[in-house]
Amino acid sequence: MSSAARYSRHVVAPLAAEARQRLRVNQKLQRHLREPTTVDPAEGGLPSRLVRVLDGPVNAADRLLWEWLYCYASSEVLRHLLRDGTRPLLPDLELKLPDAGALQHLLPQERFTPALQVYATSDGPRTLICFTGNGQKLNVPVQLFHLLACPWFDRVIYLRDAQRQNLTQGIPGLAPDFDALVDVLCRHMPAQAQISVVSVSSGGYAAMRYAQRVPVHRVALFSSPLIVRERSSIDERVQLELSRLRLYFGDSCHFDKKLRAPWKKTVYRHCFHLIETESHATLTYLLANGAYEELFAWLSQPSRQTLASRAA
Repeated sequence: MSSAARYSRHVVAPLAAEARQRLRVNQKLQRHLREPTTVDPAEGGLPSRLVRVLDGPVNAADRLLWEWLYCYASSEVLRHLLRDGTRPLLPDLELKLPDAGALQHLLPQERFTPALQVYATSDGPRTLICFTGNGQKLNVPVQLFHLLACPWFDRVIYLRDAQRQNLTQGIPGLAPDFDALVDVLCRHMPAQAQISVVSVSSGGYAAMRYAQRVPVHRVALFSSPLIVRERSSIDERVQLELSRLRLYFGDSCHFDKKLRAPWKKTVYRHCFHLIETESHATLTYLLANGAYEELFAWLSQPSRQTLASRAA
């Protein structure tokens, strides 16, 4: 973590047994970096397979092990994995770090899967709020997404909905309902914050609701549902400017076609961005095809729309 950055996080509950086991694996990996004989790659088991990934050549078949490291390994282990930017960010994607300095911005506590994380590199206005899907990711691991997004924004906020209730009941121990959560997020931003929003899959329901409560600059929803438990995310009293909203769907994805159908009956049908993929992981497709820079440039473009407009 950069010495100039500020970081805060909220973890919902004490770590479960599975999470504690993951931390023990991470401790073994850290010891291995200091004493390479600690874990024998030939032994088998998760620690040994992870050591093979850390020390061996890049292999596309190891994609899930790389994702495990992004989700649960410490910053020290991840810096070793990526070798200061000389390796790809994932073994089967042509993605590289924006620059070697990006590794100083690794989220320091991501391995605890926090429900809320706030990472600020300055007091500037450019703010990105990210709503993850049910898999607790942004199609790709949050840590990987963060390495790509951080250079474009002064502040990045990540929200997880571990309860799978679309944040309608807030976040336990932090906010009792959605309105209270909106207020919590406001306290993490300056009055002049220029807020953009990104979401994937189920996270889009809460993201759309949030975008209608607070003056937002731009919104990009990837494969988002409009209706959950027979309730729409659209507030009929509010209409977002169509130029500020992008709705991405996989054009050949059967599940995305079902998600897209209700949106077609709304004015937001004009905001569709169809991607030539059969996958529901539409943000991954954008990342894999090098289109993320255009997305981040669009989201971070200067605007006069700020959080202060909420009180006006």
